[in-house]
Parts: sequence; structure tokens; C-alpha cells
Amino acid sequence: MTEQQKKAPWQRYFPFLILLVMLVAAAFRFYGLAWGYPYDFHGDENFVINMTQQMHQRVLAGQVPNPAVSTYGSLPFYVLWLLWLLANTILRWAGHPFGIDTAPMLLVGRLISATFGTLTVYGVYLLGRRLWNRAVGLWAAIFLAVTVSALRESHFYAVDTMMVGWVVFALYTAAGILLYGRRRDYVLTGLLAGLALSTKAAGLPLLLPLFVAHLMRSEAWQWRPWQLHWRRLWTRNFSWMAGLAIITFLAIDPWPILQAGSYWRHNANYAIATQFDVVRGAYRPFYTMHFSYTRPFIYQLVNPLFWSLGPVLEIVGLLGIGYSLYRVWEGDQKDLLVLAWLVPYGLIVGSWYAKFVRYVLPLLPFFALLAARWLVLLWQSRVRWRQALGGILIAVTFLATTFYALAYMNIYRQPDTRLRALAYLRRLPAGTTVLVERDSTLKFNQLNGRYGLKQLHVKVLDHYGQVAQTDAAFFNPTPPKPAEVRAQLYGALDGVDYMVLSDTWMGRYLKLPDLFPAEYEFYSRLQEGQLNFRLVKTFKVYPACCGVTIDDDAAELTFHLFDHPHVYIFRRLP
Repeated sequence: MTEQQKKAPWQRYFPFLILLVMLVAAAFRFYGLAWGYPYDFHGDENFVINMTQQMHQRVLAGQVPNPAVSTYGSLPFYVLWLLWLLANTILRWAGHPFGIDTAPMLLVGRLISATFGTLTVYGVYLLGRRLWNRAVGLWAAIFLAVTVSALRESHFYAVDTMMVGWVVFALYTAAGILLYGRRRDYVLTGLLAGLALSTKAAGLPLLLPLFVAHLMRSEAWQWRPWQLHWRRLWTRNFSWMAGLAIITFLAIDPWPILQAGSYWRHNANYAIATQFDVVRGAYRPFYTMHFSYTRPFIYQLVNPLFWSLGPVLEIVGLLGIGYSLYRVWEGDQKDLLVLAWLVPYGLIVGSWYAKFVRYVLPLLPFFALLAARWLVLLWQSRVRWRQALGGILIAVTFLATTFYALAYMNIYRQPDTRLRALAYLRRLPAGTTVLVERDSTLKFNQLNGRYGLKQLHVKVLDHYGQVAQTDAAFFNPTPPKPAEVRAQLYGALDGVDYMVLSDTWMGRYLKLPDLFPAEYEFYSRLQEGQLNFRLVKTFKVYPACCGVTIDDDAAELTFHLFDHPHVYIFRRLP
């Protein structure tokens, strides 16, 4: 009997299976990409697109193409800009079909993000296959294909999906270093590391697993007894990898050197130095206030990871990580390579004060990978009860995670809650006075301009408008006294017919009564009907499938604030 005949039946159809997985991953990521269009509601996506447009205008004025941002690397801005220019060139060549003169940069960015998200699924398959076997790679790809936060972030151009893709493929080529030591693996790893670093500074921990791969391959490190032989460490191949990583990064993002003064400045919201202080809690601007009293490490486990993966995949993934740690203790170099990324990055983001759900995105492919590795090991065991347990756990993990993904797609199957609220406001009589809040997601303070509701009289409740609009004051505001806040809040109600609110502010203030007593009192009384206003309309949407609704109100605020926030409309009582 030939080796081909000895293969398990499912292995004969393997090319079809991985193609099917990729199609499913693409379907989840490309479905609903035009959600919310023509408006952009995701704060980070809006920032990237605006800065890219500003860069384009500077280029037209004869300036160098500098994104003027150090929070992210330059690569995401260049990729978006160049592909947007290419799309416009194609439109001109095609004679502007359907009356389209200019490609929408928002949709171009989302197409890029969805493509990276889909390719990352294939990268996880390649990594699992290279380190262990095709079954591990296949199931890791399946799990990642239906992981909610992975498909959710692929709907927005917020650079994280791109960085995760570079990390996964860099670890794949680093696995080639570990297993084969070929120069081409060193070269590709250096290039991918440079691309990751030029996408986002959060890719910096990637240097550790790449170094570990070389360390193990060069035998500079002796596992037991633990010894490091420095003379074996610096090789020609290592020079190729390190040199190409540096050259690639500086070729794409030379601004830390060429324009160091502006790049490293500490007083701009889009400066890397400022954002470093924001994530560690040295600065606490309004958009991080809901992380007050959250516990490092514990919060990420019970909230961002829980809602990103779903409870079943998170638990199985943690068990897989535990088993991988045991294998490292036994001297397994393959597990060490994966954990050299997952553990340091997890410890870094776990220690941060700011715990946004997208910060755990770089962990998700490796949760899927180590979950698959552990489950497939059980499934392929020669002990029958282990085989049965592995098969059951694989089925339960797949079904639970897929159900959660299908439920989440309910968000993109219907108009955004903000658009539905706008439709309601358009029906109000001309001259109606509407009180809205200034925020970065609803942006209803732009009802007259952005949304074209010129028939309404708009009053804006600006919670941070009392602070002088300078960078230093924005991050180090002098808190107003509660009496001043009460006067501002209650005074804003004068002459108002309707109020339009969301979780952007109310959701934060109602959870922090001791830090914001005046705001807590105002919103509590409003909800209880004590301010002569009655709630007349609520726009909400939840993940839902087959009649089952998943209430995700407890999730980290930005998990639902960016793509399915709650919008409330209050009307003054007669």
C-alpha cells in the first residue's frame, strides 16, 4: 500500500478543506465592509484615513510624504495612499463606471484590512503545519477564521490587522530558521520584522522570538545545563536578518531620524511618547476613564479575551498555553518559539492601564494555534478515551466559536444604530432644538454639517470643552469643581426639545460615581425621568443567531462603541 493510500480519508481532501476554510474566513471578513458608509464611526480608522488624506494634500503641495504620526508606523498610511491612488487610476482607465469619480478611501482601507485578516488565517495554517502537522495547521486556521475579534477588526482599517499578519508570517519564517537554518528564512524573517515594526510599535516584542529561533538554531544556547556561548551567536545569517529588519524599517519609516524633533515630541495625541504614557496610565484622557479600578492581567482574561474569543475558545486556548509551557519545560524548542511572542506580548499589554479590546488582537492567532495543537494531540492519541475527548472538544470549540461569529455578523446585517437614529431625527419638525454631546464616535455635534440636518437647531454638550484646546491641557486638565459641572449640565437643558445620547459619555460616567459625582447624578436622574425628559427611542443591536441574543453590554466599552453603540433619544415632557 502506497503512502497516499495510507492517508486518512480527510487528508485526501486536504487542499479542498483549506480552500474552504479560506473562503469562510473571507466571507466573515468581507461581508458588510460597507457598513455605516459613507460615514466612519471607528475612532482609530477615522484617524488613519484623515492623516492619510492630509499627507496626500501635503504631497500635492510639494512636500515629502510624511504621515506626521508616530503612534503608528508609516507603512499603513503608505499602503492605503498608494492603493487608493491605484484605485483612482483604474477608475480613470475604466472611464469612471457607475459615475464613480474617486475611490472612497474608507472602503479601500477596509478592503486592505479584510485581505490581511484573511491572509493571516492562511499564515496560521502554515505556521501550525511547519511546527507540528497539517491537522494542527488546519484546525488553527478554522478556529481563527471564526474568531470574533479577528473578523471584527478586519472590518476596519485600524492598522492592527496588518501588524498581526506580519507577526504571524514572521513567526512562520522564524520557524524555518529554527528547523532548517536556511539563509532565505533569515532574509524573509528580517524583511517581515521590518514590515511589522514599520506598521506599529507594538510589533517590537517580535524581535524576541526571532532571536530565540536563531539562538536555538545556532546552538549558542544549551538548554541543560543552561549556558550561552556568545561566539556562536553572531553569524552571517543573523547579520542578514538583523540588517534587513533595520534597513526595511528605516526605508519605510525614516522619520524617527530625519524629523526626530517632531516624531518624539511628547505633547501630541498622535505622538508615540504621549500614547506610551496613555497606555500605562501616566496620562488618563477621557477615552480611558472606564479603565479606572480595573485589575491588570485579570481584566484582560475576563473581558477583552473573553469577548474576543468566546468563553470556549478562550478556555481551550489557555489549556493549550499551559500544555505548551509544560513542553517548553521539557525542552521543546517549537513551543518556545511561539511562547516567546505570546507570553512577553501578553505580559506587556496585561500590565497596561489602558485595556482596549483591540490590544489583545495579536494574541488571538496563537490562542487558536495552541488550542488546535493541544486538541489535535488528544484526537490523534492511541488511547481511545483521549481520542474521544479530543474529538468532542474540537467539535464543541468549533461549534461554539462559529455560533458566536454568526451571531456577531448580525451587527453588519442591518443599518448602524447611529444611522437609524439619524433617520428618526430627520423626521423632527424644522426648528426643533436638539441637545447632543461632542464625541469621537457619534459625532452628532456635526448634525448640521456632516449629516446635513440643517433644519434642526443643535446645542452641543461639550464635556471636555472647559479645557483649553492645547495638547498639554488636554492630557493634564484641571478638573472642574462639581458645582461648575452641575451648572454646565443642567444649564444645557434650557430650551431643548430632544436629547440624543450614547454610551460614549453616559456609559462611562454611570460606572464611576465616586470620580464623577456631578455627571453620575445628572445621567442617573435623566434615566429615572427626573429632569422633565422621557426616553422615547432606544437604538440597540446585539450579536444574535437562531433566536439567541448575546448581551455584550459588559464588554469593554469600545467593543460595542465602534460598531454597535446604544443610542438614546429623550424628549422633553409637555
